[in-house]
Amino acid sequence: MVSEKAGKFGGNYWELQPVWTSSPSNPTSVIENENLDLHWRFKTDGLLAFAKFWLIGDDRLKKLIALKSSSNGSVNVDPAFRDRFIFNISNNQALVTLVAVQRSDSAIYHFQLVNQHLDKIDNDVKITVLFPPSITSRQCPSAVTEGHSVKLLCNFTGNPLPSVAWNRANTRKTLSNREVLFIEHIKHNDSGRYECLAWNGIGNNSTEFCEVDVNYPAQITDISINQTVQLGKNVTLCCRAMGNPVPTISWTHKNNVGKRTELHFDSARFGDQGWYKCTAQNGIGSPATARTYLDVAERASDFINVKMTITNEEYDTSLTDEESGRYHNLLERVIEAVGNLFRTDKNFKSVEILRFERGSVVVIFSLRFERTVNTDNIISVLKDAARDRKLGKFKIDPLSITALQDAIFPVTSSPKVSSSGI
Repeated sequence: MVSEKAGKFGGNYWELQPVWTSSPSNPTSVIENENLDLHWRFKTDGLLAFAKFWLIGDDRLKKLIALKSSSNGSVNVDPAFRDRFIFNISNNQALVTLVAVQRSDSAIYHFQLVNQHLDKIDNDVKITVLFPPSITSRQCPSAVTEGHSVKLLCNFTGNPLPSVAWNRANTRKTLSNREVLFIEHIKHNDSGRYECLAWNGIGNNSTEFCEVDVNYPAQITDISINQTVQLGKNVTLCCRAMGNPVPTISWTHKNNVGKRTELHFDSARFGDQGWYKCTAQNGIGSPATARTYLDVAERASDFINVKMTITNEEYDTSLTDEESGRYHNLLERVIEAVGNLFRTDKNFKSVEILRFERGSVVVIFSLRFERTVNTDNIISVLKDAARDRKLGKFKIDPLSITALQDAIFPVTSSPKVSSSGI
């Protein structure tokens, strides 16, 4: 039995039905700003009644972009799309070119063909526009106080959805793989630049930076240890501090005496002697303080030449011979006895035996220190040790212990020296 349509048009109706022989892949991906060709091939009965190309919106409503009303007719394109869409439609194929595709072109497009018998075929294609990552906004903390928690945030777009990382810019260490970076109990050494990096394999990576400035209380990092200066000489006390904001420094003695890192005395007087307090403050937390003592002495130096008499030793000529056994034995014993007396003093550097002289045995030696000391105080220490028999097995006349003029030279060419801080 022949169908009504077959009888009407002659032959087999189904051979006249339009069919697609090829169509674009669905979905179709394209990188932003590139051109996209959508190519359909089809069979009809040779006569095309019309072709329509629609944009289907998110609300599923159709927006007609182009219409071709006959096989030989031209394609009418909506003016809103005329500069961006190029149509070439014949009786057996259609080529639609999207020029410089934009991300707003991501949508479903519907293509319909109708032959002269009003038989129609439809095809949908979903276009996905790929585009590079872009960080659209960032949230960086303003000045933050040490110990608080902070949040760094960057928002981004991109297709495919970008991966994201927060890095410490100076080390490139990754701290988070999320768009939010939390830093709990921030420390002052967390100050610096942080990088938000987004990437998705399309185009270039996107990067933004946050500068984090951590405020923290003043801290005194260094202050001059107790100083001794000779009367009339110059001396400088130093106090260094760190903090954010930068701390201000103040010195107090009997009253306020300075507001700089260094407190300088051109000519020290006895009235300058005493405790000095350094205060550093920057408005964050409590001020930091530290103290140092300034000793002003009539005689002061970093080395002292001393003369003392050993009463339980007898002088002989062997003590003028550096090669003699007695010379070396006595030299080593004196160095050990005097060195042991000062071994707990971090300022003590060495003992140098300059020579031995007649008078039981008179020893001329030099004491060296890392910094200036009060000569009278050192002589007092030696005298007290002599009275208390704390200089080894030697018997020393305390009254014989005196400080000599600085310019004392040994009789021998190479004085014997103890190691530092015996």
